[in-house]
Amino acid sequence: MTTQFIVRNAVQDEAPTIAQFNINMALETEDLKLNETTVLNGVKAIFKRPALGCYFVAVAKSNEGEKIVGCCMVSFYYCGFA
Repeated sequence: MTTQFIVRNAVQDEAPTIAQFNINMALETEDLKLNETTVLNGVKAIFKRPALGCYFVAVAKSNEGEKIVGCCMVSFYYCGFA
């Protein structure tokens, strides 16, 4: 079985998966339990207001189907640090 990996723009239907990745990462790296509803609302806000940023997903594709295996958010926020 051959697996191909691609990175593409995320779509809004993938918000629950992206939110779960964020929740898992916070627990693993900071031992912090995040509120699922709050995180999901935050992810959805990026899709509703693209000026805030965007998400990309890494997808593993094989003859068994596709599975999202990772994600990345790019924020367009300017903090002003020089």
